[in-house]
Amino acid sequence: MIDKVLNTIKKYNMFAPGESCVVALSGGADSVSLLHALLALADELGINIYAAHINHGIRGKKADADEKFVMELCERLDVVLFNKKADVMRYAGENKIGLEFAGRLVRYNFLNSIDLPNKKIAVGHSKGDHAETILMNIVRGCGTAGLGGIAPVRNNIARPLIELTREEIISFCDENDISYVTDESNFSNEYTRNRVRMELIPFIQGHFNPNIVETLTKNAKIISDENAWMARICAAEFVRAFWYDDGYTAYIKDFSAFDIALRRRLLCMCFERINSSARDLSNVAVERALTLIDRKTTGKEVLLGNGIYIEISYDKLCVYKKRENLAFSYNILPNTDVFINELDITLHVEISDSCTDSHALTVDFSLLRQGITVRSRRKGDRLFSKKLKDIFINEKITRRKRAKMPVVECDGTVLGVIGYDKNPPPPPGLKKYLVIECETN
Repeated sequence: MIDKVLNTIKKYNMFAPGESCVVALSGGADSVSLLHALLALADELGINIYAAHINHGIRGKKADADEKFVMELCERLDVVLFNKKADVMRYAGENKIGLEFAGRLVRYNFLNSIDLPNKKIAVGHSKGDHAETILMNIVRGCGTAGLGGIAPVRNNIARPLIELTREEIISFCDENDISYVTDESNFSNEYTRNRVRMELIPFIQGHFNPNIVETLTKNAKIISDENAWMARICAAEFVRAFWYDDGYTAYIKDFSAFDIALRRRLLCMCFERINSSARDLSNVAVERALTLIDRKTTGKEVLLGNGIYIEISYDKLCVYKKRENLAFSYNILPNTDVFINELDITLHVEISDSCTDSHALTVDFSLLRQGITVRSRRKGDRLFSKKLKDIFINEKITRRKRAKMPVVECDGTVLGVIGYDKNPPPPPGLKKYLVIECETN
């Protein structure tokens, strides 16, 4: 088994000499065998081995016993252990997510928080876990990325056991008299993964394909290679088609010229760059977005997921993170910066003896006596005796841009709009002017 682990590590360049490798150690057969294998290979690979264990607080005394087992194992093997207790059930409730997903988030947040130089995280996913993940993705509905299953290496996470079966792992432990703990929740049909492992895979093996695990993992490798190739093509087209303008923006004409497969991937890439993950994006949302783009209806938008929308505005589309429409009001003072938390922008306020030609908003300094405020837009706001809403529509300013354009007013009169380059100028010949410039944080 150790030879297989070494071959997998070399094949996927999982570790480099001098790196710190943190083994996610639950105490089960997979993670314990992974720890032993990496300790056996540490000198050859030139890596430093650590372990990390998290008590999820779900299984009470049994979880405490697992924690004690891990602590004693690491002490016996002379491995530094990072340990933490967490209330995953409470975390799931507070964030309104499933217990499985909550446990995963808490676990990886902990692993990523460990401060070590040149850190890599090693987790004990095996070939069986790989096959289960692929089937779960198929059942839930997934694109080709989901058919690729679990990546051997993703960012700083490595999976040295990904090419080993669960039977090989158990045999390794038995032959080397390596003890481990068994989590009884692994046999509960409450969890989707358990039902896939205990019910779906045996059914397929018995009625359709006895080698389904091998078939799924081999196909996943082919699909992953093809996905990587398509991702490179997509990245090149993305740079040509999109630019960042408070969201990823492209001309509808250029976007629609792409093949449908590339259009889907480009939308996914926009979402992933904003969300840092494609997890909250569904195929249904992507298809709705494509339909919206085909219709070219200005002002319409579709939720992609996690507060990220696609909006159609005249001849452009934009994928962006929507801001909440929060009401706010701040006083303007000379030579003072105003941070507008709701919009994540900073206003620089300066005194000048001349009317600036820049895009900054310039107003009469003497109005400070009456009080100048910067606030969120309100229904009925007017500029040049026209409704601001009508001005924005005529100027083809999109809704997402309007959301970041607060108004500056004095005693109920709108003096100008931050971010609008056609504000009314102040009266000429004044001794002092107030210049307000905006900086996006």
